[in-house]
This record gives sequence, C-alpha cells and structure tokens, in this order.
Amino acid sequence: MNVNIRLATVEDLTAICELAEQSVRLHYQHAPQVFAPPPGIERDREFWLSLIQAQYACFWVAEQQQQVLGFCFARLLPAGLSFFFFFLLCHISTVVVDNRAQRQGIGASLVQAVERWAKQQRAAEVRLEVFDFNEPAIALYTKQGFHTQSHIMTKLI
Repeated sequence: MNVNIRLATVEDLTAICELAEQSVRLHYQHAPQVFAPPPGIERDREFWLSLIQAQYACFWVAEQQQQVLGFCFARLLPAGLSFFFFFLLCHISTVVVDNRAQRQGIGASLVQAVERWAKQQRAAEVRLEVFDFNEPAIALYTKQGFHTQSHIMTKLI
C-alpha cells in the first residue's frame, strides 16, 4: 500500500475527528468506566486543532489518494522525577488507523515517522501507553520494538 505520511493541517480536522470517533467507540466498548460514550465528530474538533498547533509536538497523518487513513500525535516531555536521569522523551499519546485500513502497515509508518522526528529533536526514548484489551495495537508496538517498561494499575473506588 502506497501511503503518504505528512504533518497534519487544519484541513485534516474533519477526517481526524471521524477517525477519532472510531477509536472512541472501540475504547468505550471495552472500558466504559474510563471512556465517555462516542460524542459525534464535532465535540473534540477544538481539542484536535489544539494538538495540530501544539509546540514541541508532531501530529502526523497517513493519507492515500487524498484520503486520511490514520493519524498519530506525540509530544516532547522531560523525563520526570529527581531520582531519574534527566532526558527528553517523546510520548505518543494516540495512534489511530481507520478500521478498514488496519494491518496494512499504516500504524507502523506513523510510529516510524514519530521515531524519526524524536531522534531529530534529540529525544532519548519514545514512550506510549496502550490498554490491555487492545491486542492488535500491542502486537503493532511490539513488532516496532517497544517493550513493557512499567505497568499502570488502577482501582475504581
């Protein structure tokens, strides 16, 4: 599949919102205690716009024949607490690929674009979080060389 990976623009907002809606549906279905019901594509338009315009961040889209098939957002963050070595990390906060275009290398291409960008920014690490139910995403990230470094545990009260 010949896919073009490029930086997102304001003109991509409707497509991004439609793809995000697919992701919200999936996450709500598996974790309704965490995710709000799918809102329709308009609710988060300003949120996605703010990410396209964010500093110290990259927002990539994957397109084929002028149709956006996926997107990925990542930002640079200083690694944390006083007992850690200081380093710059790149945090991928979302990767979304159209349900009809999955398992065609689009997610991998988006993650690789983030990695190239992170290296150019002198980040030492790329980090992301994925829910346990999302086995296809876990398989994608594992294939891209990611490994489990820690566990985020929750308890509803």
